Amino acid sequence: MAARVGGGVGNGEAFIGNVAEGEVRDFTVIGDIVNTAARLQSLAEPGEVVIMEETHRWLTEKYPEASQSSC
Repeated sequence: MAARVGGGVGNGEAFIGNVAEGEVRDFTVIGDIVNTAARLQSLAEPGEVVIMEETHRWLTEKYPEASQSSC
């Protein structure tokens, strides 16, 4: 059985690294963009990726040929 998952993609600033309290360490990502991407993911149907409008604009400016293709 294949897993059918959706995704959310955004761009923005985030802290990525180890967060520690005492001897307990946890590698994590913290920032508003993390929450935004999680919200976008919750909108995605299985097999779909939802991206921020700003991210889409940046990608199509950087890779104009990508806007001509579809999945």
